[in-house]
Amino acid sequence: MKNRRFYFNKMIRDHLPQMMRNTGINVVSHEVNGDEYVQRLKNKLVEEADELCAAITPREVSEEIGDVLEVLKALAQYHDLDFSQVVALAEQKTSEKGGFLNPVCIDYIEIPENHPKVDYYIQRPQDYPEYDQQG
Repeated sequence: MKNRRFYFNKMIRDHLPQMMRNTGINVVSHEVNGDEYVQRLKNKLVEEADELCAAITPREVSEEIGDVLEVLKALAQYHDLDFSQVVALAEQKTSEKGGFLNPVCIDYIEIPENHPKVDYYIQRPQDYPEYDQQG
């Protein structure tokens, strides 16, 4: 019988390689660390966020939020951060600036040229493109 090979090249949950082997699948993998590890975690975060965006049912949404959470925990651990402290900082920021529970979206802002924050927006044209009112 001929084997078929499927390319992965991505990080997966720790127990999955052995679970796959237990079903007769030959898994070829390698351990990653350092810069490769953190980059693969970041790639995984984007992948899981995309899956969360595509989720429809409450169960799917719940599972994808859990996957995002696991990647965030791994990123915190890699950077020697206590995840409970990360959560506490997030809660502090929510207390100060609010969260994302209200459906508010800024369409644009108008800011005086001499405003102390104007440089913040000017330096980030990819995030805040400036509308040229002259032309």
